[in-house]
Amino acid sequence: MRSISAQESAEAGKSPLIEETLNEVRRSNQLRRSQTMVSYDSKRGTRKIAMEFDIPEDAYGAAMLALAKDLTDLVTEYNKKAVSLLTITRLCFPMVTLFINLGMQFVCLYYISWYVVEPSVHHVQETYGRYHWTVFDKNGTFHKEQWDNYSPDEKSNLCQIAMTNEYFYYTVLLLWTLSCMHEIRTGQQLGGNIFRVPRAETFGDQILLDETNESQLFIRALKPVVKCVMIGIVVFPKIIISFFLMELGMRWLSATTSFEELVMNAVAMTFVTQIDELLYHFALPANYRKQVADINFSHDITPEEAETESWFAYVRSVFYGCLSVVIVYLYASIFQDVLPGSVHEAGQYCADWQREHTISRCHDSLGGFFRKVLHGGFTATATHGETCYPYGEAYHSR
Repeated sequence: MRSISAQESAEAGKSPLIEETLNEVRRSNQLRRSQTMVSYDSKRGTRKIAMEFDIPEDAYGAAMLALAKDLTDLVTEYNKKAVSLLTITRLCFPMVTLFINLGMQFVCLYYISWYVVEPSVHHVQETYGRYHWTVFDKNGTFHKEQWDNYSPDEKSNLCQIAMTNEYFYYTVLLLWTLSCMHEIRTGQQLGGNIFRVPRAETFGDQILLDETNESQLFIRALKPVVKCVMIGIVVFPKIIISFFLMELGMRWLSATTSFEELVMNAVAMTFVTQIDELLYHFALPANYRKQVADINFSHDITPEEAETESWFAYVRSVFYGCLSVVIVYLYASIFQDVLPGSVHEAGQYCADWQREHTISRCHDSLGGFFRKVLHGGFTATATHGETCYPYGEAYHSR
């Protein structure tokens, strides 16, 4: 069976009306094609280059392609009184996918908060409350004898609270914040690129086709109404969802009652941010996903502006990194209301319990392993585990 190339697949998906629309866009942009990579401003005498920015390959990026390209195709066909059902489908399908994605993300945030996070907060607060009631007196004085007689199960529940280990808790909280900040930064960059694109006078000016590679599209200009719609349904929801998810995840991690769950919960919460990619790959055809991957924002800037933009990229990285650290510190020390700040003091009382429940029965260093190999061979290491689990003293009577 002959394999179909990507170019043939793209060409096969074009209807005559779409091809005619593309030809018209080609003609309207032919004059500007020479300025795609390098152009020269005769008035200012400055050399310009084309700066390209990718759009995300998810439900948000598909909606942006639909607004920039498929809406242009639809307007062109409408003006010619020859609207194609395929063009309407290509415009509506990504938009419906985006709205389904937004609905599912907001619904997940609501139910995770109500059925997952709040019960966890209640449980950890009750655990810490019993500890305070049993081990401390009314003046807040810790009684060692009460701690020694404290229930082993209650000790286990208390000493596994994530916030009792300050360094581990802060580390995981920072990693989670960085993950959400990545989504927020992506939305901010997307909004900046949309604002940076010049204003289009007509819908046909929005898309520039690469004459050497017809599958390569550039968003070179946008109508003001298209910019507003992109900001309203793509940028703002993406940033808002990331903010809510960050706060919800930090609250859930603060209420975690197991160090193992602390790591697993941080990983589990990321699935909300991946719903847009799941729907994108599940619902949209491969040909449309290829167009999303190929299309880029593109606008002309001077070499000096390009260098400045490169510097600002590093500055933004430092800014978002420092902002993440500040957010974690302020949340953990001031704004979180899951447990009081003194919960870290319980870690020193749990030290003995931690040592007792984390030391391996058959732990041996690497140096000790090689010493046993040198003195007794590999057979000595093979029988090492038996000495860790001695036999009992069971008596069998006849």
